[in-house]
Amino acid sequence: NTEKFKALSAGFLEEMKTREDHNALTTKRLDEIEQLLGNPNQADVTTIIDSPRIAQLEGGSNHMANFTLPERLIYVERSLRDIAQKQIEQGRQVEDQKRVWGSDRASLDEHQALLLERILQLERVTGESAVMHSRSIAEAKAELDALCGRFDAYE
Repeated sequence: NTEKFKALSAGFLEEMKTREDHNALTTKRLDEIEQLLGNPNQADVTTIIDSPRIAQLEGGSNHMANFTLPERLIYVERSLRDIAQKQIEQGRQVEDQKRVWGSDRASLDEHQALLLERILQLERVTGESAVMHSRSIAEAKAELDALCGRFDAYE
């Protein structure tokens, strides 16, 4: 399980790095587009952000040509933010799982140690019991031989 987890974690971290690189590149491209177009004033941006057209765009409208470039950029920014939030949440889940598996591992190690102690105790008791039984058998055999000797003497 540990090896599986390490492989999954490595793959996840590699995918996160790729997405971060992609997001950084996209942000850079958007910044360049904004520089080329000029920055709209804050009132225009607020009007666009609150526009019901953005809600249509987020609702999955297939007619991207009907939207202005600032509306498209706001949609892309929101999408990127949502993706980043999902990645952060997935990262938290991975960290939580690492903590859970780590505590499970400690618990498992402790359990194995207790099992080993119990097995050693059983082996010791079994060994002592075997020695005691072999002595009892030897004593019983000696008594039987003695009784057989007496019986032979009476014949």
